[in-house]
Order: sequence, then structure tokens, then C-alpha cells
Amino acid sequence: MDVLTIQAAGRSGLPDDEQLAFASQQGRVMVTMDSDYLILAAQGMSHAGIAYAKPGTRSISQLIQKLKLIHDVLTPADMENHIEYL
Repeated sequence: MDVLTIQAAGRSGLPDDEQLAFASQQGRVMVTMDSDYLILAAQGMSHAGIAYAKPGTRSISQLIQKLKLIHDVLTPADMENHIEYL
């Protein structure tokens, strides 16, 4: 699994739509607890996938387990414009 944080990409502070477009251009699933990304997807913004967790509902360990399962089971094509709720 290849992970790139917003901070490591030098993209801190940029608007959500730009973050999602960048992730999509890179072929990366956006992993987030920010429901604004769900709104962008509902408005029709295309993306390489969104993995969303409601804040405070999962431990870090649980999130990692769920992300590993998604990685192992779903292809990039499966995730395209798909939201996976963690």
C-alpha cells in the first residue's frame, strides 16, 4: 500500500476540491474524516475513490484494518467514483 499525506505532498491548506482533484490525478483514494468530500462527490466531482470514516467512530487500528481490506479486495477501477464507508 502506498500512502501519501497532504503534508508530505506539500498541499496543506489547499481547498478540498483541489485536494480531491490532485488525489484523482495521482490515482489515489482519498482517505478522510471530512464529510466535505462526500458533498463534492454528491455534486458530481469525479475521483479515484473516497474512503470515509465518521470522526470518533474507529480506532487507528480499526481504520488500518479496513483500509487494508479495501486494498486487498477492490481494484482501482472498483474504487473509481466510489465511496467506501469505514
